[in-house]
Order: sequence, then structure tokens, then C-alpha cells
Amino acid sequence: MDTLEIPTIVVHNYLESFRSFLTRTGDDADLMGRRYNGDHALFWLGDPKLVLSSAPIADAGYLCNKWGYTGTQTGTPINPTSQLSLDILREKPLIESLVSYSDPQKTLRLIPYATTPEFLSLTDSLRRDYGLTVVLPESPTLNNLWLVNYLDSKVGFRTLVSQWLQKPDLLPFGIVCRDIKHAGQVVAWFRDNEQACVVKADQGGSGVGNLFLGIEELKSNPDPMELLSQNSFFRDDLFVVEEIITSSKMLSPSLEFYVPPIGGGEPEITYLSNQHFEHSGRFAGIFIDKDLQEEPWYADFEKSGLTISKRIQNMGYVGHFDLDSIVDDDNNLYLVEINARRTGGTYAHEFMEFVLGKNYRDEMIVFSQNKRSSGNIDSLEELTVKIEEILYPINSEKRGIIPTLTSALHLGYFGYLAVAKSHEEIQALRNSLAEMIDPKD
Repeated sequence: MDTLEIPTIVVHNYLESFRSFLTRTGDDADLMGRRYNGDHALFWLGDPKLVLSSAPIADAGYLCNKWGYTGTQTGTPINPTSQLSLDILREKPLIESLVSYSDPQKTLRLIPYATTPEFLSLTDSLRRDYGLTVVLPESPTLNNLWLVNYLDSKVGFRTLVSQWLQKPDLLPFGIVCRDIKHAGQVVAWFRDNEQACVVKADQGGSGVGNLFLGIEELKSNPDPMELLSQNSFFRDDLFVVEEIITSSKMLSPSLEFYVPPIGGGEPEITYLSNQHFEHSGRFAGIFIDKDLQEEPWYADFEKSGLTISKRIQNMGYVGHFDLDSIVDDDNNLYLVEINARRTGGTYAHEFMEFVLGKNYRDEMIVFSQNKRSSGNIDSLEELTVKIEEILYPINSEKRGIIPTLTSALHLGYFGYLAVAKSHEEIQALRNSLAEMIDPKD
């Protein structure tokens, strides 16, 4: 049987994948506050499917009916924790929903946000205790789970990729540090050599765990340890301290891949994007634009990404990953990290393929913003009324705003896609959205 014909269940275990790092502060609020981004999983993998998330997807019915995901169902733990896979095992209605969703041969396809020990425990229980055949097209085996964590670390990325690339200068100059004290010493070296730097905790994600230090800030703080000790995510751990690559054009390209199991085919590129970030450095979304492939740095990017994807496939990696980079003002490409999972842009690409077709990039540019203030708006109904004039499709044309994350409106933010045929139209949509949500008196 084609695996695409097998019933698909999505486990949006976002919290699970970042739990160990985001709880370093001793406060679970930041971690649990992110549980509402399960809305994005509605737009993975087409239709039909069952999506399990850590918070109810408030407007799932509206979003699925509007965009054609009419066979997509959702489920949520009654008492959610940061470990969704274990919540599913613990709560009988949820585990029963998985079992009953399997086909007559008791087979199902299980797709996580990220492969974690908890997720593999869930898979093992479904096989052992419920007699299911579970297909995992995006997860390595338990024996190779260490590779997911290693690739996703700053030290692991730098260690492996530096051995595989024929051009070592594709990595920014950087030093691997054994602990925070060592990192402070390296920061002092950058300061003494009048170079800005970024301190990266070995773990982290979406920009959390990176501390950017400009030369003026370094000079005005004689003791680097004071700067590092103020970051609540920095503990005694491995660190990487790197030079900051200057990019006045704000070019941070990301190339995403799907890596099948060995023998299941060659790794393939899913999409290319340019990332954008909040002022804090936290990941905010992506720009998908086919013209990026025409840039002078793209050939090296594609070649490096395919080399890395084949190497990690041979080591036992399975699933999605993206390769992030920065392009400086001289069009030099620098590779900075791997995210060994589905990412914050995967939903945008898969949504566009589902709604507009595989060739959507031939005519469309897509901008995603995963978290934007909603002002005084706290419901999807109110949001759609407020921005009705710019909702996709505008005058039956392929352009407009598409709300994609609305479960967090009660917290004061939402996510959306802006779709148009040019950068000027995208910017006009964003400007109109700002005027409608945050009108100036």
C-alpha cells in the first residue's frame, strides 16, 4: 500500500521538542505560552488527517472548511502538559482516537513536529499494546535519535558540517566553548580584536539562546561574564561564539529538505525562503520567492545542502530539516545552523501547495508572520470583519491576507500569510493590515 493512502495522524509536539531548553529559566510560562501554534499543523500534509495539539485549535472548523481541509479532524488533551506524546498515552479518549483512526489493517502514518524520546515511546506503545502497524516516514529509529539532537545543536552542526564541506569558509569564524566561563573569555577576545560576536547556547531554537553583542556594547562592558550571566537561558553547557555576519539587506536564506530512509529515495529540496526576525532576534516567519534561486549565492547553498542531506541520510537521519544561512553585503554565503524537524515555515509552503498547486511559486510570493499583535481584536470573527477588504482573494484575485494562527487571539496576537505577485504588493498588504489593526488617531 502507498504510504499516502494510510490514515495520517499529526502529533504537533512543539512544546516537547523545546521543553528542556525553554524551562531553564525555572518558569514554564514561556514554554506553555507557545502551545497555541498547533494551528499551523492544520495546513500540513493535505487532507484528510487527524491533528493532535497541546491546545484546542479554536477556529479549526472555519479554517478547514474555508481552505478545503474538510476531512481534517483535531484533538487535544483535557489536561495538557509540555509532553503531548505522553498526554496522548495518559488520556484514554486520545489514545482511542488514534487506534480508531487506523485503517482496517490497523495501520496508520504518524507525523510529529519533531522526533523526541516521548514520541517514540508513544509509537512503541501503539505497536506493542494496541497491535498497530505504525509507519514513520519522518522519524529515525530510536538508535539514531541522538543524531537528531546532535544536528540540532550548534556544536554538532559546526562539527559535522565543517568536515563535509569542500569550502570551510562557508561557516562563520567561531570557537566552540566548553562552558560559560570559557565563552566569556572568547567574547573578551572578540572585544579586544574589535569584532562583534554572537554567543550561542548549544541548544535552543527560533533565535532563543542567541546573544548578539555589538562592538560598542562589548567596549562599554569590561566584564563579558556580566553580559552572559544576564541571559537566563545560559547555563554551564557547551557554547559557540561566532563572528557576526553583517547583512544590511537582511538576507537570511533557509533551504528545507526532506530526507527519506535509506533505500527510500534521494533527499529532496522542499522549498527555499528568506527568514525574517523580530528585533529580539527571535524567528518571525519567512518569505518564499522563486527569484531567490537566481541569486549568486544560491548554487553554493543548494550544493552544500544536498551534500549535508545525503551525509545525514547515510548516518540514519529521516525527516525534514532546514539549513539556515546569512548572506553578507558582498553576496558571500555563510551557513549557521540546522533545524532537525519540521519548521516554522513548513506549514506555509505545504498550505500553498495544497490550495494553489505545486507550481504556486511560479507566480506568487508568500510572506508569513507567525506572531503579530492583534490590538484590541480577540476573535476570528472580529478580525475578519476588521480586515475584510484585504482578505484573500481580493476581488477574486490571487492576493490578500490569510489568517493562519487564530487560537492565540485571546492573548493578543495572531499569525497570517500575505500572498501576492510582487514584493510591493506584499508590503502594501502589510501596511494595510497595520492600519486596520493599529489605526492612528
